[in-house]
Amino acid sequence: MNLGIYEPFAIALGLGLLVGLQRQWQGTDIAGIRTFPLVALLGTTTAVAGGGEVGWLSAAGLLSVALLLVVANIAKFNEGEDDLGMTTEMAALLMYAIGTAVGCGHNGPAIVTAGVTAV
Repeated sequence: MNLGIYEPFAIALGLGLLVGLQRQWQGTDIAGIRTFPLVALLGTTTAVAGGGEVGWLSAAGLLSVALLLVVANIAKFNEGEDDLGMTTEMAALLMYAIGTAVGCGHNGPAIVTAGVTAV
């Protein structure tokens, strides 16, 4: 049994938890400690399923995450929220890209980018 296939998923999970914890601490309504690891894992899953390359599956995943963020912002707007800041949304899209990078084997840049995002 090759346990090496689980490494990108573990890295993506850890990075997603790091950024999700920071966003949860900021008190965001859209995404937090549970959502960010899922977004990162989705990026990793699409890249691994695509054979370690960014292809149509990764593009479809990115489009799905973007659509979910739009729906969340529409719901927030309908509830009367005036401040529709974009930091959490950009962090979520970036975490998807980080997960994709991890799935393609670019661990170093992904870890650095996630660290900068959390700070």
